[in-house]
This record gives sequence, structure tokens and C-alpha cells, in this order.
Amino acid sequence: MSIITLSYLHWTFTCDLQGGRITKLSYKGVPILGSFKRIDGKQGSTHLCVPNFAAEGMDTYGLPFHGPARNLNWTPEKQTERQLEISVVLPQTKTYKAELKITQRFKLGKTGFTHLVQVRHMKGVPVPVNIAVHNYWATPLGWDNIRINHQLVSEQVKKNGFIKLSSRNLIEIKGKKIKWEIKGFAEAVLWSAFQGESYDSHYVCIEPVQNLERSVFRKGKHNFKQFQVKKYSQSIIPFFTPTDSTP
Repeated sequence: MSIITLSYLHWTFTCDLQGGRITKLSYKGVPILGSFKRIDGKQGSTHLCVPNFAAEGMDTYGLPFHGPARNLNWTPEKQTERQLEISVVLPQTKTYKAELKITQRFKLGKTGFTHLVQVRHMKGVPVPVNIAVHNYWATPLGWDNIRINHQLVSEQVKKNGFIKLSSRNLIEIKGKKIKWEIKGFAEAVLWSAFQGESYDSHYVCIEPVQNLERSVFRKGKHNFKQFQVKKYSQSIIPFFTPTDSTP
């Protein structure tokens, strides 16, 4: 079985070890993150982009789009009623000459969910890394009036745009409000799959990334050397009014 499920208090969480993906996160029966059939025919679910975000690094280092980790089989390391830790090793290649160990830890709390990411440089030469999380947020009532930190961002979603983030953020989606706390990330890319002028409306991608405009890949810099460890996290704390809990 590649699917692992955790249930704790009001939370339900599922992880697919194939790709290390979050395929479901719900609170009090309300979907927060999920797995979605996209308008382009692909299946989308929350995954890590490591060691590169999007297309950067593909030409110079031969890395796949969004990095290889989302296509590999992850190994469960620890599991309790409300916590799961999984890991995968990215072997060095002829062009990307570093071996990286990636660990994800998922924690369910009384009111919040925490996703911890650790990247360790096991061996090899200094390399660039730019970590992101490709979050698929559930929007069963649509995202046409979505706000982040009180800023209306619907048009940025349509343009595959981005916004700056702070350590504490507020996401307002129809039917729910979510406190979103991050560490190690500076910006968020906004997106939804589309065909022509039609966009998927049942989810929206809000993807925290270490750096977008000043990516080390684009600047040709190596920011990760042997035995170094980088840590990132996101915490999701939903809060609903009585009418919010029924989309």
C-alpha cells in the first residue's frame, strides 16, 4: 500500500508514498488540500519541488520540471496517530553532482497542521537548491474572490503570477479562512490549470517557494554545500464560522 492515512481529532490526512504527495487534508469535514482531476487531464496533488522550482535547472543541470522527488517512491520512517515522517534520497547525476536526502514530517495538532521539510546535502560538490511546495488548495465554491493578506489575487491566479509572503499569512477562500505560517519561503506562485479562457475552479495552487525572482539557479550561484542542512515549514490553521463549515 502506498497510501498512508492519519486521523486525529477533527483532522483527516492521507499521503501517497509514490511522490511523497499530500492527497487529502480536511478539518471538521471541510477539505483544505486535496487531489484533483485537472482540465488538462492530469491529476494534481500537493508535492515538493526539489531541488528546483518549475523549469529552472532543466537546461544546465538536466533536472526535470519541479525536480525529481515528486516522482520517486518515498520511505516511511516514523508513524504515530497524528504524525508521519517519510524520506527519499536524490542520487547525484553527471550534471547535478550532489546526493540529497529529503525528509518530510506531517503533524496533526488540535487546531493546526504542520508540514516540515528538511534537505540534507549528503555528498558531492556545492549545488543550487530552490525548494517549493506545490500546494493544491480545495476551493469547492470557487476562487474568483480569493484573498491573501487581504489582497485580491484572482487575476494573479489567471496570469500564473506571484506575491510576496510574510511569516504569518491569511488566506480567504469562499467558505473558509486559513491562517498560514511559513518558514524558509519568501514568495508564493498562484495558478490554476486552464484551457483557452476556462480555468479549473475546484482548486487553486498557492505554492510557497524559497525564492522566485532571485533564484540561485537563475543567478548561477551554489547555495548548498556538503553536510549542510536546510529546513522549511508551513503550518495551516483553519478557522470557520458556523456557516463556513458547510460549503
